[in-house]
Amino acid sequence: MSTIDFDLVNVPVEYKKINVEDFDSNYYNSTKECISPNAETGYISEELMPILIRDLDVKNTTVINAGTGQGKSKCIIDIVSEYSNKEDYIVVFALPYNNLIEQYYNDCKSVIDENKIFSLLNIDKSKPATEFVFGAINDEEIINNSKNKQFKIHILTVYALLENPGDDALFQSNKRKKYFNDLIKYCETHNKKIVLIFDELHDSIHTFKEEYIFNLWRFKNVIYKNYVISATFNESSKEIIKYLSEFTTNNIHIIESERVIIPEKQGSLHLILHQENNDITENNELKKLFRKLLHENKKFDVIVYSKSQLKKMQKNNYFNVIDRKILNFCYNDIFNPNFVRKYNKSKINIGTNFSTGINITKENHSLFILLPPRTNIKYFNNKGVFTSGYVSILQAIARLRVKGDIYIVMSEPLEVLENSLPSFIENKTIIKNIFQKYQTLGSVEYSDINNQNLQLNDAYIQHTYNIRKAKKNIEKVERKGFNTLNYLRKEQFVLKKGEKYLNSTFFNGDLSTYVFFTAVTNQFSNCKLKSIYYNPDIYFESESLIEGIRYHYNITANSAFNNNLAQTNLMAYSGHQFFATFNSFLNKRKVYLDKVLIDSVKIKELKMHYLINVLTYGEFVFEESTRDYRKLIKSIYFKSCLNQVLNLSSTGATISFENEQLNFYYNQYKNWNELLEVINEEIINQKSKNLLNTKASSLFIQKFNELDMLNKLKRLINEDIVINLDLFPFYDTFKRFNNSLKAGQYFYELLIEIFFKVNEKKSQKLINGKKVLHYRIEESFSKEKFQNEFYVNMLFSNSEIIGNSLFN
Repeated sequence: MSTIDFDLVNVPVEYKKINVEDFDSNYYNSTKECISPNAETGYISEELMPILIRDLDVKNTTVINAGTGQGKSKCIIDIVSEYSNKEDYIVVFALPYNNLIEQYYNDCKSVIDENKIFSLLNIDKSKPATEFVFGAINDEEIINNSKNKQFKIHILTVYALLENPGDDALFQSNKRKKYFNDLIKYCETHNKKIVLIFDELHDSIHTFKEEYIFNLWRFKNVIYKNYVISATFNESSKEIIKYLSEFTTNNIHIIESERVIIPEKQGSLHLILHQENNDITENNELKKLFRKLLHENKKFDVIVYSKSQLKKMQKNNYFNVIDRKILNFCYNDIFNPNFVRKYNKSKINIGTNFSTGINITKENHSLFILLPPRTNIKYFNNKGVFTSGYVSILQAIARLRVKGDIYIVMSEPLEVLENSLPSFIENKTIIKNIFQKYQTLGSVEYSDINNQNLQLNDAYIQHTYNIRKAKKNIEKVERKGFNTLNYLRKEQFVLKKGEKYLNSTFFNGDLSTYVFFTAVTNQFSNCKLKSIYYNPDIYFESESLIEGIRYHYNITANSAFNNNLAQTNLMAYSGHQFFATFNSFLNKRKVYLDKVLIDSVKIKELKMHYLINVLTYGEFVFEESTRDYRKLIKSIYFKSCLNQVLNLSSTGATISFENEQLNFYYNQYKNWNELLEVINEEIINQKSKNLLNTKASSLFIQKFNELDMLNKLKRLINEDIVINLDLFPFYDTFKRFNNSLKAGQYFYELLIEIFFKVNEKKSQKLINGKKVLHYRIEESFSKEKFQNEFYVNMLFSNSEIIGNSLFN
């Protein structure tokens, strides 16, 4: 572990804002107040409580958007205390986790008699610890039972409130059904007003399916006010706020606190950068830290991203240095609902079920967070407890409520493109330089968390565009009486698909890059970056060398573009750009094979493997039967270059790049096409055979000289990064030519080898009484056919083409 040798770039803390404009004024009456935390303590109670007291009896949906550790939960408990002293109100908490039920139950006991608090955790017990007021025998008892007034506070889960029975049941239990029926009847009979409090709303999004929101309308006559609270709102939250506001005459009041950093309250953040080609169980730095803390008799907790990862670490004796008596593996088993191991504050906890909903308040404590390895977006769900993206990261880091040490084990970050950084960041170059020291191969664009609504709008437009024909056909048919057939409305699209889509686009779905960016810009409220463990050396095993290159550095699986549009992105970023990045990446690092430093020959082999992956989107498989794949690479590479140039030139537009080297590439391959046309014209047909002289004609050599190809090809081999590295037969051979005749003959043979299909056998033809060898051409070069074939855009990215008249 080494302390950082750079200053952090302090930028304003970015967070999801809830704005008046998020709610259509034609349907919703929304207002907003902004408050500021105390400059010394960071708490918001001084400004928040007067607002909440003022609006205590106002019928609305109050949205409290405030950071972790700013004291919003304490304010809510104080408000609950106010309502508990009012005869007309009953408070109902709707929470995402049982952990929060326990937490709020204990908090509420400080402001109200425990006998007036009902917890959902008691409802399924055979003999509840506290008698349940709504368990009366008949309606008359419900109305007259004096104990109806006993419970002023009900603490439930959102699942229960929405009557969501879970995935394995059709209905809620009879006890729960009776509970809610009695609660509603009691409120209607006694004119009670329900105040609903939704905390950590972002973690309940998946519960708000349309069929369950429908169930909430049973409470329409008794819900008077909603409080919606979170430090990490998302776009889906806004749709839920809209649904809830319908119970409060569509009135929405937003109270938003700015996020500030209080240096005195920040603990120490340590990043452990883990290379993708190594298994997490081989991270010796993590093992050393465990031993060190145990030796110093210090407790710590470890959040892992999945139960399978935990099991794998157990199998590899990762925790054998820890006394089993103080070790608690805490996770839920989805195949055994009764198997739930909870967080135990007296032990060392290692597991998945305390990444949110648990407050760790131990002094001098350490929290380890193991992020999932970087994967292709199609395996997005493999991110385990961090599937919710940046929100789950912020929540996990916020578990440590007092100053301490937070260690995050994560993949090396990708580059964040400097030109994508927002204008309010002044020190963009400094950020770029920091990333360059620690980044792995690949790049992503910065993501603005408050532009996600626009992304969702575009996504929904695309969705409706894709189904437009089906929708039009359905609307033409009278389907009354037939099965319901509706397409997703915008709000349901956002609730069902929105967050998954946004998590794939936010920093291109790369959690490690997001964490690194947020750390170096000092945006974590409870910790500040202090050190980075980083080993730039790369290690491979000979048995898995090809797979390692393909999986960990393959452009389609692991670069900056972790989404389902890998080919589109390769068009946006040229193959040259990708390869240059990888080349630079390898040149900066030592590479070991079977723990032995490899030489330049092996490094060149690694670069060839990467190049063929770029050229074939990772679909090429190296096999022993593949003969001389260096020639194959040469063929695909030059075909890719010529194909892109021909496609551009066929538009008829004038192509001119600002970059002079790109202009050279463009004109160079146009020259190749001219020489290919000369070759085509010299094919002769004899006895149903297409023949071509193996020796370049005087016309070809003349054209070769007119185009000054000798000098241009020498420039090409020196400036083209792929050719200059001599990864395939061309560079060494061509640089030896001193006259255009020999060079022309070699280039003639090269064009035929790559762009023509030639029989292995040659034919002899009499010319002026001499036998002359001819190629037997099975298929000549066809510009039209060649353009219809698909190749990677090696030379120019779309961003480089965009300035041409072709796009004006």
